[in-house]
Amino acid sequence: MNNDEIMRALNPKDALGSNKLPLELWPSSASALGSLGILDGKLKYGRTNWRAAEVLASIYIGALRRHVDDYFEGVTIDPMSGLPVLAHILANGAILTDATMTGTLVDDRQYPGKHGQRYRAFVEELTSHVPRLKAMHAGKNPRHYSIADVQPDTTVRVVVGVLVDGKGRVFLQRRRLDDENFGGLWECPGGGIEEGEEPIEALVRELREELAIEVVRARFICEVANEGYQGRRFEFTFMFIDEYKGVLKPQDGQAGHGWYLPFRVRKPLTPANLLAWPEISGWAVRADTESKRTDRRRRRR
Repeated sequence: MNNDEIMRALNPKDALGSNKLPLELWPSSASALGSLGILDGKLKYGRTNWRAAEVLASIYIGALRRHVDDYFEGVTIDPMSGLPVLAHILANGAILTDATMTGTLVDDRQYPGKHGQRYRAFVEELTSHVPRLKAMHAGKNPRHYSIADVQPDTTVRVVVGVLVDGKGRVFLQRRRLDDENFGGLWECPGGGIEEGEEPIEALVRELREELAIEVVRARFICEVANEGYQGRRFEFTFMFIDEYKGVLKPQDGQAGHGWYLPFRVRKPLTPANLLAWPEISGWAVRADTESKRTDRRRRRR
């Protein structure tokens, strides 16, 4: 059946609906990812703030260009928010669109000059050089480099220690604000695994340096992997610390720290900690339950 025959075979409601906006064509994945970019802005500036007050087109165009340039240069995760760069690209485009619709967008795009808009004509004029250059170099076959040429040995292995106190709270610390890799975000303590080192060995060393404690026993929780700053891949091993010696005292320049109930955390977490948080929360709850059972048994005695 051709398209006209299909349309005639549809019931009246389907036929009418076929002339509506084809919203079913917009990928749900783009809406899901873009919503995170919008959420980041909401938490910083307030929900739909661009509808309440006028906004400059140039501000969002500048942000869009920065994020697009970041993405094309191999930055997958935004170092400030910890979100995929594509989330910010989608969010900025959505805000420009919505502000245009609501009439709050201040159109401060480039002044076209006294001879009117010449940009498109200028681009067309430049484009004429493309086929000429291709023909000129048709016999050459140089290698064209891309991010696919990055060596696979850039993976960084990291161990993370999950500390839970007697009240079921998880210890979190804030990365230094000037840290180029997720500065200001919160995470469980840990650090890089050196060549030839086992995760438990790295955990003992890192927490001795960061918190002045000696890990005695720890158990594997989970592993997560994500792409980090400047295209590097990070593999994280999360371990639950059953026992440690010493008094916990942050000493690595952390911007903040504290103990938090896992289901009430409102801190912005690093991407890896965010991915592992369901597992971390589950272990914290189980540890709290076991601690209460132990206390009850002691009281009975």
